[in-house]
Amino acid sequence: MELTTTAQAVKIAVKDGNAVCPICGGLTRVKLLPTTQLVDFPLYCKRCRSTTKITYRGPERYRQS
Repeated sequence: MELTTTAQAVKIAVKDGNAVCPICGGLTRVKLLPTTQLVDFPLYCKRCRSTTKITYRGPERYRQS
């Protein structure tokens, strides 16, 4: 399994509650709720068969200080 990492945080798009692959733009099987928080999560994309390490903190309106 190849793990693609970047020096900067990868911005994750959410479509219909699913995370979108930052490489190919395909939907993944990972469901993201408004309160979901992920740190260094290995996001696997079935379509392009790549794994990318992501950090997701949810929408700003749901963040707690």
